[in-house]
Amino acid sequence: EHKYEMIEEFYFIDPNIAKYKCDHDFFSIGNGCITARKGYAWDGCSGPTIDDDTNMRASLFHDIWYQAMREKLLPRNWRTRRAGDKLFLKILKEDGMPWYRRTAYFYSVRGVGALFVYF
Repeated sequence: EHKYEMIEEFYFIDPNIAKYKCDHDFFSIGNGCITARKGYAWDGCSGPTIDDDTNMRASLFHDIWYQAMREKLLPRNWRTRRAGDKLFLKILKEDGMPWYRRTAYFYSVRGVGALFVYF
């Protein structure tokens, strides 16, 4: 179930993801840039959370990353998953989520994220 849909292209640049590359009709990853294209739909943060300004960008790009792994556009291994989770944490911090809340979010995705990639 998707709650949100992109009405225009949106991207995030992080040199730590420069080695990852994939292309999809609704997103792309390459040259250290992750791009959500117009029409990309996602559900916000999973679990007992409230979607707000401190987690929406992170949930968008994390959902793209995990979808790319599920669809085998990115390697389905622990290093790739960790890179996506670190990207999630970085964006949460940039968007002003308090450290205690972003730490809980980060360890939640580290703990159960594999269920959304491999199964």
